[in-house]
Amino acid sequence: ATLNGARTAELDQLRESLRVEHQAQLETLMKAKDDAVSRMVELERTYGDSAKIISTHEAQAAELQEAKEDQEEQLAALRTQLDAFRSQMSEAKDSEGTARGES
Repeated sequence: ATLNGARTAELDQLRESLRVEHQAQLETLMKAKDDAVSRMVELERTYGDSAKIISTHEAQAAELQEAKEDQEEQLAALRTQLDAFRSQMSEAKDSEGTARGES
């Protein structure tokens, strides 16, 4: 009977030891899970911020591209005007030279 009592006490002690160890492992896992969730939330926030920044940069790039194209059109128009002005000046010099030659 004492052998059974000793075995029962030994089993109870082993059971309690396993319960404490299991509880400690469970707490460690729960903390790891909480840390992982916190990190995931932080990553989602960072991703959201990055997506907003990228979107803003893409919009700015599109605006800059549009402004560049407008400036290129304006430059082409100015070059056309300059060419026309040069032609007029050249024609004026030619007709002035012709008029002097005739006089």
